[in-house]
Amino acid sequence: MNFAQLTCVSFFSKQTGYDLFISITGGFVSVLGAFYVYIISLNQVRRDRLIYFVGLLDSVIPSGIKQAEYCQELSEKVKKSPWIFPLLQFEANNDLKRISERIEQEGIYHALLQKYGRTKTNYTSFRNIYAKIDYLDLMIDELRSFNSSAQKAMWERKRLYAENFRSIKVLIERIIIDAKYTNSQNYSHIPVRLDDILQRFYQNSPSDKENIRETYLYVVWPVQLFILTNNQQTDELTSLLQLVMEGINQYKGIETAALHNAKDFIQFQNALSNTSQDLLTLTTYIKSDFPIEEISLFRKLNPFRM
Repeated sequence: MNFAQLTCVSFFSKQTGYDLFISITGGFVSVLGAFYVYIISLNQVRRDRLIYFVGLLDSVIPSGIKQAEYCQELSEKVKKSPWIFPLLQFEANNDLKRISERIEQEGIYHALLQKYGRTKTNYTSFRNIYAKIDYLDLMIDELRSFNSSAQKAMWERKRLYAENFRSIKVLIERIIIDAKYTNSQNYSHIPVRLDDILQRFYQNSPSDKENIRETYLYVVWPVQLFILTNNQQTDELTSLLQLVMEGINQYKGIETAALHNAKDFIQFQNALSNTSQDLLTLTTYIKSDFPIEEISLFRKLNPFRM
């Protein structure tokens, strides 16, 4: 092999080695670049998850505190007028279900550990955060169930009382026009007194819908006192006394049940308020790392997720 051939072979060998080096280096750089992009994307995904998590917390915690206030307000109203028992207002907020059931807790878990470190303290912190979230969700579900049961039971008590009161009125009206009483010298005062009781009731209860409190104060209780203090007793008065005694028991049952419910609503209020405050304390360090402007922007860009 002459010098020219050797030179040519040497040249092509060097060129091939150089091309191979370039190819390997280029491939490595491409892989490294792709890996870098992947890491950046993964970090962004984790950050988005935490922003989403914090955004839900910003909704869930105030909602829990507000629901506690609704429970307290209802309890105070019931204590003041246990015969009315108004409806409990509920927060129109589904974020608690989103954070407790629908978002990927494992993804949030890894995002938190990646950001704050895989320490025993952070493991415990995450468990405590979700324990509070789960408990808050449980309390809201139990509150809805309890409120529904309490309202149904109260409605049934009021229905029975109303039926009994109608029977009382019918019997009173029958006695008022009964000749046995109106034409009797011994009994004539009975229809007069019963009619006076009814007229007082109509004057103080002008609305078409009879109020339990008014029916009790102006009819049930006065009729009971009149019969018990009246010297003459008849079959009709005995039947009327049985009805008003039943009405008194029903009335007191409504009052007692309502006051018990008022205490139960205070227990819910304490549980919701304390749990929401605990959750706020546990997550303050997370929320402080995400400006409200960033959370608001994320909500605008991802309205379907919030």
